[in-house]
Amino acid sequence: MNYPSAASGLKTMFLAQILTIVGGVIAILGGVLAVVTLGLLSIVVVLASLLVIAAGILEIWGLYKAGADDEGYRGALIFAVISVVLGVVVNLITKDGSILRSLASLVQTVLNFLVVNAVCQTTSNLLHSMGKDDLAEKGNTVSKLYFICTVITVVCTLVGAIPVLNILAGLASIVGGVITIVGYVLYLIFLSNGSTALQ
Repeated sequence: MNYPSAASGLKTMFLAQILTIVGGVIAILGGVLAVVTLGLLSIVVVLASLLVIAAGILEIWGLYKAGADDEGYRGALIFAVISVVLGVVVNLITKDGSILRSLASLVQTVLNFLVVNAVCQTTSNLLHSMGKDDLAEKGNTVSKLYFICTVITVVCTLVGAIPVLNILAGLASIVGGVITIVGYVLYLIFLSNGSTALQ
């Protein structure tokens, strides 16, 4: 049995992740160029923001499409929508550096983990039902890495607020950042391979 809706949804989510990466790179380059040229190229930063917004819409659309094949993707969709709504509301009503914005960022970190976990677990279950256990196990590995990253991020953020311990939190966040990069690359590979395997 194949799962064409899940395969199509995962492809869309993979594209969303690529757009997020491109948007991030453009934002960094645009930020540097805007400083160097005194703001003349800040339009590049706007382009990066539009790419990230488009990526968010694509991710939600991909989860919606995948939900036709399994309820687990619908759970991920709910977490993704809550995260987006929370981000918009908090950005509208709070200032940079406020405690409420920091707490909302932590909640979004947890929600993002829940999205990745639901996608990986649901895809792994579908792959397992098709007898593709090796690839299914890779989804479980991605979930575990994202869980570790989420715990490190939350703990470092909370501990970083304590003046004496903020140096330790900074060092731990560097380790967490490396694990996050590895987990993200594995997630991209899993989305691509999973979409191909479910067709």
